[in-house]
Amino acid sequence: MEGLIFVIIAGLISMFFNKDKNKDEQKTARKKLEQQAKKMADNTEWKAKELSAPSSHPAPAPAPKTVQNQETRHPRPRLPVSRPVQRVDEWRDQDFLNGIILSEVLGPPKSKRKK
Repeated sequence: MEGLIFVIIAGLISMFFNKDKNKDEQKTARKKLEQQAKKMADNTEWKAKELSAPSSHPAPAPAPKTVQNQETRHPRPRLPVSRPVQRVDEWRDQDFLNGIILSEVLGPPKSKRKK
């Protein structure tokens, strides 16, 4: 209970001290937004003046687009398929033991298995 009271008091104190920081951050963010808005307005005015002013240079004629031949894609060479694994006709006792050990090692933990 005493630990909870300590946490509440620490939270209240930090809340009072962080108010000034939040106000400063909001002011700087507001200034940045105003500066960006001014830059954008200046850019649009500059572009409007540029477009409305008659240019002394004639605009170059657009170059005709050349049609490029599409390259034909060749399929990748296929790799030979490996031979299928042959069946084992004879099982030894050691093979069964190795299978059990591998199933224990590679399988899910005993606590996660279904009962």
